[in-house]
Amino acid sequence: MSKNAYLNFLKGFILLSPIPFGCVGKVFSPLFYLTLLVLSFAGLSVRDQLKTDKGGSVYFAFQSRIKLFTYIFFGFLIFQIIPLPIFILKLISPETVNTYFPVTEALPALMTISKVPFETIMFGIRLLVIIVFFISFVRINLRIRELISIVNVLILSAAIQSLFGIIKYSLQSNKFFLFFHEIENPRKVEFLTGTLGNTNHFAFYLEMIIPLILVTLLLKINLFESNNGIREKIISTFNQDKKFLISFILIVLLSISIVLTGARSGIMTLVTTLILFSLLTFYLTRSRVFRKKIKMIFISIALVTLFVGIKNTSDKFMRTNFDKAGRFLRWPNSMDMFKDFPVFGTGFGTYKNAFLLYDTDVGGKWSTNAHNEYIETLTDGGITGFAIGLIILGLLIYSIMKMWKVRRHPRIRLFGIGILSSIYAALFHSFFDYSLRIPSNSFVFILLLGLGIKFVTYRREFTESGFPRKREQRTETRGVMK
Repeated sequence: MSKNAYLNFLKGFILLSPIPFGCVGKVFSPLFYLTLLVLSFAGLSVRDQLKTDKGGSVYFAFQSRIKLFTYIFFGFLIFQIIPLPIFILKLISPETVNTYFPVTEALPALMTISKVPFETIMFGIRLLVIIVFFISFVRINLRIRELISIVNVLILSAAIQSLFGIIKYSLQSNKFFLFFHEIENPRKVEFLTGTLGNTNHFAFYLEMIIPLILVTLLLKINLFESNNGIREKIISTFNQDKKFLISFILIVLLSISIVLTGARSGIMTLVTTLILFSLLTFYLTRSRVFRKKIKMIFISIALVTLFVGIKNTSDKFMRTNFDKAGRFLRWPNSMDMFKDFPVFGTGFGTYKNAFLLYDTDVGGKWSTNAHNEYIETLTDGGITGFAIGLIILGLLIYSIMKMWKVRRHPRIRLFGIGILSSIYAALFHSFFDYSLRIPSNSFVFILLLGLGIKFVTYRREFTESGFPRKREQRTETRGVMK
């Protein structure tokens, strides 16, 4: 496949992945992963693969360690579904055996760590598809304008979602697509859900995109170029190209949309992400006066978005009965489940099955998720699976940060700030929800990680420890990359 065809395929998938339901459901979820797998193989077949001088694939910091721990993680998944003798299982995970006693008197000779091996297998397959996509994307040789075009499509997708959500919200439509599929929960009509069908998942999607729009705004006003003040830069940019206002409008649009979702975790994530983005931006500037002025931009955006949606937000806070709120009951009960399966967990993907015995305070309601990504990972994988997964993700993010710190080109540095802020938004929100388990959100997250690697390694090779190769140790020009 040609690179242009692959990029068109990828951009189309970015636009369509949130439709409908974030690709959640009996039909949409398998279709999503099947399409992503086809896209991944298409990426692997692209002729323009990025190569080093030695002929091998592009190399980035901590790549071999990330690969090693990924193998270990999949080995752990296999261990969870391998039938083990009962006497061994009683030693390493006694509660796995004990929970079978109420169901049957005679235990089988062999049992698995996973409560439902099929669910663990499906979890592994979905994760493998996402990893294959990440590998295929990182291997392709992309120019800076091609990377920026992918970022622009992400922004376009978020803008479409926001506009659709606001139209549906203003019409108070009880139809999912305005014309068909009635919404079962009438409360969802009161808040923005976009096409993801859930306020938290919708806010999560937008949170990951807002830092990218901030980057495009700062790039258009040439934030780190020339010695003019920020006011002069804005005026000069406006006189030359009034389209830069679109970026500012989009930031306000997405921020207001997040507030109108009424998602408390989304609003907290928005504010803290803006703070982090501004702090990282200040890190790149030297003038105190300049820092104060740019600080006011982020404060103004935060105040405007919070003011517009304050009524919806306060209404949802006032309605919440924290004694009966699902997540505040699931968290302590989920930790009780973790204490019973501390080392190896109940099996990845089995939370909804294993939690039935611990769901007493929620009135026997079927709980599919813990509404906390970290707690659910602990219950599914125990401390072992949680630690391995955390190491992989930590190494990958630290790899991006390590390589980003040595880059000097303003465009690369700004995109690094945007992507790191987007990753932070996803990880922070995951303390309060399970949005990373929504296919469209997980796709955007892994794409952001891939974009982070692509930007920081653009025309630069690194050693395993994160330092540039000696032949590449030269001063980068501060002009615009072509």
